[in-house]
Amino acid sequence: MKKILGFASAALLCLTLAACGGTPSSSYQAEENSFSQSVDNGTPGLFSLVSPSAGASLTEVPSFEWTASDKATYYTLEIASSETFITNNDAYVYYKHDYIGSTQYSISAALNQKNVNYYWRVTAHCGSKTTLCNNVLSFFLKSIDLDEVSFPIGEATDWSIHEAGAPVDVSINNSNFFGNGQESVCLQFTMEQTKAIGWIVATKTVELDTYGTDALYLRFFYSGQDATAYIRLRDNDGEFWRHKIQLANNSKQICIMPFSEFTQDTQLVTVNNHVFDYFHIKYLEIVFEQTWGDGVCLVSQISAIKKANYSSLFIKNLNFKDYDTSLWKWENDYNFGTDISEDGSTYTLHYDQAANGLNAVGMASKGYGFAKIYVNRFFDTGDMVHLKAMYTGASAGNLSFRLQEEDGDYWYYLQSFSTLSTTDYTDIYIPFEAFGATYLGGNGRREFSFILQLQFGLTNTFGTGTLSYKDVSIVSRSGVASIDCGAREVGEDGLIENFDSYATAAQPFYQWDLSNNNKDEFIALDSLKAIGSGNKLCGQMAYKADMAAATYSLDVNVASSEANAFSIWLKDASIKSDNSVFSYLESVSAVCTIGLTLSSGAVYYYQISAVSKVWTEYLIPFAAFSVASGTDALTPTSIAKVTLAFSYVYKTSEGTAYPTYMMSNPVYVDNLCLTTAATASESESPKERAIKADASDNTKATIENAEGYSSSAMVLGTWGYGNDYEGNNLELGDDVSSAGGSHSLKMNYKGYSSVSYVIPTTVDASVASTMKPKGLNVDLKGDGKATLYINLFILSGTSVIQVRKTIEQSELSTSWTHYAIGFGEFTDWVSAAGANVNVNNITNLFKISFGIVNGDYSSSAVYMDNLRLDNAISRTTDTATAIA
Repeated sequence: MKKILGFASAALLCLTLAACGGTPSSSYQAEENSFSQSVDNGTPGLFSLVSPSAGASLTEVPSFEWTASDKATYYTLEIASSETFITNNDAYVYYKHDYIGSTQYSISAALNQKNVNYYWRVTAHCGSKTTLCNNVLSFFLKSIDLDEVSFPIGEATDWSIHEAGAPVDVSINNSNFFGNGQESVCLQFTMEQTKAIGWIVATKTVELDTYGTDALYLRFFYSGQDATAYIRLRDNDGEFWRHKIQLANNSKQICIMPFSEFTQDTQLVTVNNHVFDYFHIKYLEIVFEQTWGDGVCLVSQISAIKKANYSSLFIKNLNFKDYDTSLWKWENDYNFGTDISEDGSTYTLHYDQAANGLNAVGMASKGYGFAKIYVNRFFDTGDMVHLKAMYTGASAGNLSFRLQEEDGDYWYYLQSFSTLSTTDYTDIYIPFEAFGATYLGGNGRREFSFILQLQFGLTNTFGTGTLSYKDVSIVSRSGVASIDCGAREVGEDGLIENFDSYATAAQPFYQWDLSNNNKDEFIALDSLKAIGSGNKLCGQMAYKADMAAATYSLDVNVASSEANAFSIWLKDASIKSDNSVFSYLESVSAVCTIGLTLSSGAVYYYQISAVSKVWTEYLIPFAAFSVASGTDALTPTSIAKVTLAFSYVYKTSEGTAYPTYMMSNPVYVDNLCLTTAATASESESPKERAIKADASDNTKATIENAEGYSSSAMVLGTWGYGNDYEGNNLELGDDVSSAGGSHSLKMNYKGYSSVSYVIPTTVDASVASTMKPKGLNVDLKGDGKATLYINLFILSGTSVIQVRKTIEQSELSTSWTHYAIGFGEFTDWVSAAGANVNVNNITNLFKISFGIVNGDYSSSAVYMDNLRLDNAISRTTDTATAIA
């Protein structure tokens, strides 16, 4: 890198002119020092360099000394990191100072590149005559490795705002906001300032050596609307390097960013050696991008550090003994005990009555529980959680691993016991993006940086046993060959994806590539399958409104050459903002863009402007696809990648964009297939319909009355069920309630394993505006053994509400009984906050499930008929009336 650090002294120049009127040498810079020569006093005599001596090893920039040259009137000092004193190469430092009137000189600017050899020489001048010193010496300037270097916050006037970006109010906050005894720089901006531009850059000059450090530390706080934030540093040769800040909204964050993770910013900025020369930092910048709203940011305690000195703040390999067990908490008041292995690598949860001794029974009361460990640490570098698990005892249930981020967001991962072993540990790799939201107390983004709690537990387990977690660690996907799925092989049947091949919730993330453009990308497996498709699962793909499209890509290797069309089943469940600005909208639906990338790189696309709210098959001939890039023809065997992109942009009734950033909008996806078709078509499933008020009685809206099915196979084309254990299946029943018509649904089960039967629902908007239901009616016939759980799943803004009505074994009659249940009788199953069902959110009801639990191992059944929404009851109605 080139560093020319020379300058001229006016005082020395005056002395020189008085002593000798010679012309300047060829290195003389005329624009800085102009004078005329009148006398030539002869050639300067020979002289030698004295100090620093040859080969000296120094930690500070030295003073330079040489012997006098006879007749010399001034001297030129040159210092370079190249032996040939290269002046025009960015890889080297070059320093020059003219018109030195004595035989020693201390340079006023430090040489800011350390751990290199420097060469120095002196030229004597008198008039036009010059003499170079008779020796060139070198010295080694080594760094002093520093443990920590503080970057002063300074005053508000020390921070400049990029004039082309959005304006920002800058102030210094002295309130000890972070509790660290230090001031903070505060940046504040408004939607009016940011909306038209969308980016902000605040810059402070630093000019500090940071030798020995390997990471940047700072305290960070952000409160406001959606944004992307970076710290950007300008290094020793003027290049820009940046690191993303994982925003934890309304949370006082600690950020530790290894210099090795910074990436070069090359757009419209300096580009030199493409190496982050972080041993000297020139400028520090706080950068916001994709910022179109209000926000306030505080930054404090900025330092370059050695990450190893902060190793106690990081989790790489979890040791359970590092955490005081007296501080552990138990969700659901179930104490699993603190059975930790001697080396701290394994924690076993006991819900076996005899071994535990802390609880009267196993998990039979509620079926779930968690041990909460307050860790207050960062995840180390990586993108996956790896753990091993093994269980004993009851075979029904799920391993459930949860964590709480710094901003209060809770994320969870479930894996069925059926995928685990009772004799050996099973390896589980969970990509960060595979964690689903269980409660969003922050900004709803997976930061996976600073973790407040790790929670180890299980769900849907009603028996006794143990569950062991072992070797919990943070790893990088690039180092795990066992989860590399490669391209999806597409055979002669043309099937690309129906989501039935995945045994765990993590596996779709091994196969699909998700973008980070939308911030809300997530794939969930769901039994809300494409109706009539004959499969068991579908995929749920989420997106965030008013952002770049959420994209999901699948590499494929197509064998069949017969297809000329693409088929996909889609069902939209996007949630409309309740902002009154959008009252003119009845609902919102995702825009879906289907992309086909060829092996040549050519891209074809087809856009669905509004995905149907009802399961719909979209059949698209290749001829209907448009070319985005390339000229190669679209043939089945040329397809190398399939991409699905989902988005929605909110606009006012006048058509003006009005961002809301609505989160967690799901689109259900199933049966991606290559097929044949002559024309494009959209075919709604005949088995799903929008639920509207009944024509015969507008106080009710039928969800399921078991009519219209001719066989049990048709029932399973609409309904799904939660496990494949022997004896669990759904049939068309002939035992009906007196008002039940010809059929009912027979929900078979084998005891002591929870089974759940699920029906998807699409509630017409008119139900809320006209019918205004207050609860559910359902006819049931029990077996004297089972407890029944009726669950309603409602999309609510950024999360899913799951509310439940429990009908105990003693309450579930063995003869046909009509149950009227007001929405107020359904209680939140997940959160104690008391989320509820009401007339305003009933249109977001997307599925209903019936869970059955029995305390013995016998096979039996519960019958169900005439499931309806009802507005002729009250919210608090809870009655059971025998049907004659």
